[in-house]
Amino acid sequence: MTIVSSQVEMRSTGQAFGMGRYSLHWHMHGDAEYKQYMRGCAVSQSWNRAVTVHGTHNVNLTDNVAFRIMGRIVDG
Repeated sequence: MTIVSSQVEMRSTGQAFGMGRYSLHWHMHGDAEYKQYMRGCAVSQSWNRAVTVHGTHNVNLTDNVAFRIMGRIVDG
């Protein structure tokens, strides 16, 4: 699966108190070769982190905003 997000607002996303219930989550993608990205996006009022990256390398996260997030903003 390839994740590309640009100029998107995510509001009231994620699920509280559960693992793997994040607004945007890269999980075990290996080398993304900078072909996967989140650019110029906003995450607000998330119930569980804004962005999570596990077991994935070379993801481009640039010019994003996160506010009113439950838990950490970025995990990985």
